[in-house]
Amino acid sequence: MALLFKSRTSDVQGKARLYFCSTPEDLTFYLEPLCEDILQIQNCGIWYPGPDTDRSSPDYLQDLTDMQLFLLPISSQLLYGDNGPVQRELALAKEHHIPILPVLMEDGLADDFNQQYEHLQALDRCSHDDTAISYQEKLKTTLSSILIGDELAAKVRAAFDAYVFLSYRKKDRRHAKELMQLIHKNEFCRDLAIWYDEFLAPGENFNHAIESALQKSGMFVLTVTPNLVDDNNYIIRQEYPMAMAKHKPIVPVELVATDKTLLSQYFQDLPPCTDAHDEMQLSSALMHALEGIAVRENDSDPQHNFFIGLAYLSGIDVEVDHARALQLITGAAEAGLVEAMDQLVRMYRTGTGVPRDAELSLSWLERKITALELRHETEQSDDSFDALTDTLSNCGYNYQETHAPWRCKEKYNRILALSAQGNFSSAKHCQATALCSLAAYAQHYDVDRSTAKELYRQSVDIGQKLISLKNTVKSRRTLAYSHLMLGTLHRVIGETSEALFHLSQSETLYSQLYGETRGSDDKQGLTITWDYLCLLYLYQPDHWNKAMDYAQKSLQFSQQELDENPNDIARSNLATSYFRLGQVLQKDPNTRRLWDHFDQVIQAYETAYDLTRELADKNPTIRHRRDLSMCCRVLAKALSERHQRYPSLCQEAIDLLESCFRDSPTIRSKKDLASAYQWTRYVLEEKGLLRSIQLHEELVQEGADPSFQRALATSYELLADRYRIQTNDPDDPWSSLPYEKASQIYDTILSYYQKSIDIWKALSEDPDNKEDFASLMTRYKILGNIYHQAGWSDKAEALRQLCEDAWEARYPTPKAKAEDVKLDLSDLELDLSDIKLDLSDL
Repeated sequence: MALLFKSRTSDVQGKARLYFCSTPEDLTFYLEPLCEDILQIQNCGIWYPGPDTDRSSPDYLQDLTDMQLFLLPISSQLLYGDNGPVQRELALAKEHHIPILPVLMEDGLADDFNQQYEHLQALDRCSHDDTAISYQEKLKTTLSSILIGDELAAKVRAAFDAYVFLSYRKKDRRHAKELMQLIHKNEFCRDLAIWYDEFLAPGENFNHAIESALQKSGMFVLTVTPNLVDDNNYIIRQEYPMAMAKHKPIVPVELVATDKTLLSQYFQDLPPCTDAHDEMQLSSALMHALEGIAVRENDSDPQHNFFIGLAYLSGIDVEVDHARALQLITGAAEAGLVEAMDQLVRMYRTGTGVPRDAELSLSWLERKITALELRHETEQSDDSFDALTDTLSNCGYNYQETHAPWRCKEKYNRILALSAQGNFSSAKHCQATALCSLAAYAQHYDVDRSTAKELYRQSVDIGQKLISLKNTVKSRRTLAYSHLMLGTLHRVIGETSEALFHLSQSETLYSQLYGETRGSDDKQGLTITWDYLCLLYLYQPDHWNKAMDYAQKSLQFSQQELDENPNDIARSNLATSYFRLGQVLQKDPNTRRLWDHFDQVIQAYETAYDLTRELADKNPTIRHRRDLSMCCRVLAKALSERHQRYPSLCQEAIDLLESCFRDSPTIRSKKDLASAYQWTRYVLEEKGLLRSIQLHEELVQEGADPSFQRALATSYELLADRYRIQTNDPDDPWSSLPYEKASQIYDTILSYYQKSIDIWKALSEDPDNKEDFASLMTRYKILGNIYHQAGWSDKAEALRQLCEDAWEARYPTPKAKAEDVKLDLSDLELDLSDIKLDLSDL
C-alpha cells in the first residue's frame, strides 16, 4: 500500500489532507498519539506511508503534492538517525509551498532541533510549563490558521453544479487524476465536483460512504484500463452494481486499450467506451450524461465564481489548478466582490498559487479601498467606516514595508479626513492612530522631528480626551500607544525627562491592560515599552541595573509571545530583545574588563541575527532588511575588525541597505546607507568613503537637518585619515614624511580637512551653539597636527594661537574684581584646642 489514513470517520472525501512525515521508527511510536491530538481539534484526514512503500517513487511524491500540511514529529531518531526520505519530502513541501508543522515528541531536543531546522517553529508536546499557553491551545491555533474549516469548505461545495462519481482501481490512480483534468478541460464541466476515494481504494467498510457519494452524484464515470478486468475487484462487485441500481448515467472512459469482451462479461449493460484522448467524443459523452442538470447557470454571480476559484486553488473536490483559480477569483474581484479582492491581495503578497508580486498585491488593495469607499458613501455606518479605515491603514503599512513608503502618507491623511467628518464611535481612535503613523513617517523617513513631535502630542491629547469621555480598554490602548511613540521620540532627541514621563505612562497603561485582558496586543505593547525604557537607562551607568531588568523582562515576554503566537511580529520582537540584551551586557559598569561578557554578548547578537535573517529570507520587506543590516553591524563591531567574519558582515550590511535604497529611495534609506559606508570603511576603504560623501552631499542638498552636514564633515575627515596613513615614514614608523616628500598626499589631506572645517564654520555661526564651535576648534587642532607632520611648525603655532583667541573672543574667561569678593565668616566655627605651635625653627 502507498498511503493510508486516519480520520474521525471512514469518509475523508474533501476534508483537509495532512501528511505524517516521519522516519519508520517514529511512525510506530508517534502516529497514534499525534493523530489523536489533531483529530480532537480538526475534522481532517491524516495520511501516512503504508508498509513497504517506496517513498521515492514519482507517483508517491506526486500524491504528496495534494497535501495541505506536513506533520513532522521531532525525535532523537529524526535528529540523529537516517532521515533521507524525510528530508526529500520536506524539500518537496517547500517547493510546493506546503506548510510544515514540527512537534517535539521527546524532552531535551529543542536546542538540537533549532540548530538543524532553524527556519521552522516547533510545538512542544512535552512542555511542563503550567504558566504558558498549553500545547493543545497552540496546536488548535496553528491548525485553524492553515487549514480550511468545515464552514468555508461547505460553502465552496455548495457552489458546485453537480458531483461526478469517479470510479477507478487503486493501480490506476495516475490515470484517474488524468481523467479529472480531461473532464474539467471542458469549460461546461468547470463547476462539477468530482468524488473519488482519495489515495486508497476502499474495502467493504466503505460501502456506506460510497453509497452516499453515489446518491448525490449526477453521473458515474468509470476509468477503463486493463486493470479494471484483471480480477473480481471491488468495482465489479460493489460500485458498478450500486450505480446501476441507482440509475446513474454511466460514462466509461478508456484511457488504456482494454479487452471489450472482458468488459462486457464483467460489466453488464455497460455503454460503449469513450476514448479519453478524443476531446470531441469525451465532450459529447459528458454533455449527454449531464442532460437535465443545470450546468454553469451561476456564471454571472461573482460570489459563486469566487467559491469555485477557491476550490481550484485549494483542491476542494477538484484538482488543484492555479491558473483557473486565478482566472475565477480575478473575475469575481473585477466584478466588485471585496472578498475576492482580499484573496488576491493575500495570493500576490505570499506567492500562493501565483508568483509573489508586491505591486499587484497593493494594486488590488487600492481597488478594495475604492470599493469600500463607495460602500461607505452609501451606508455611512460604523461597520463601513471601520472596514474602510482598517483597509487604508493596512495599505499604508504595506507601502511603508515595500518600496514606496512615501505613498503611505496619502492613506493616513485620508483616515484623518474621514475621522474628522464622521460621528462614529471609532473615529477618534482612528484619528489618534493615524496621527501616530504620520508622525512615525515624519520621524523616520523625512527625518523631521519637530513635525513628528507635534503630531504625537496631538495623538496624546486625543487619547486623553477619549479616556475622559469613556474609560474603555480601546481608549486606554490608544493612549498607551501614543505615549509610547512620543516617549520614544523624546528619547531619540535626548530629552530624557520627557521620555521617561511618557514611557512610564505607557508602561502603566499597558501593564493594567495586560492584567485585564492577557491579550497579545497588550503584551506586545508592554514588551516594546520595556525595550525603550531599557534604552533610556542603558547609557546611564547609575541606572544600568534598571536597563538590565527591563531587557530581561522584555526578552521573557517576547519569547513567551513567540511560543504562543509564532508569527513575524513576535519573531521580530524577540530578535529586538536579544539585540538589546547584547547592548546592555556590553555596557555593564560592574565588569573589570570590557569583554567579561564577550561570549554572552556574541550569543545574544547571533540569536538576533539568526531570527532577523529568517524574517528577511521569508519576507524581504524594507524593515526586515534594514533590521538585518543593523544586526550585521553590531555583530561585526562586537567581533572586531580582526575576526574572519567581519568583512562578510560588512558587505552583507551594505548589500542589504543598497537594496533598500534601490527599492525605497527615501531620505531614511539614503541616510542609513551613507552611515553604513562610514562604518564599513575598514573593509571598503576609500571607495566606500567616497560613496558616503556622495550620499551625504545629496542629503545636505535635500534636507535642512544639521546632522547631515555633521555626517558629511565626518566623512571628509575619515577619508583624509585614510591618506594620513600614507604619510608615515617607511624607514621610521614613528615619524612622518615632510611635505616635500609627499606633497600630493598632503594636498589631498588638507583639501578634505578644509571642506570639513568649512562645514563646521557654517554650523558654529550661531553664538549659542557652543558644541559645534567646540567641534570646529577640535578640527583646527587636528589641522595643526597635520601642519606639524608636514614640517610647518610656524603654521601650527599660528593656528594654535588663532584657536585660543577665537575661544576667548566668543566665550571670554570671567575675571572677578577684588571689591566684588565678599567673605561671610559668620557661620565659620574654629576649634583651636588641638593646635600646637612649634616655634623652634623660627
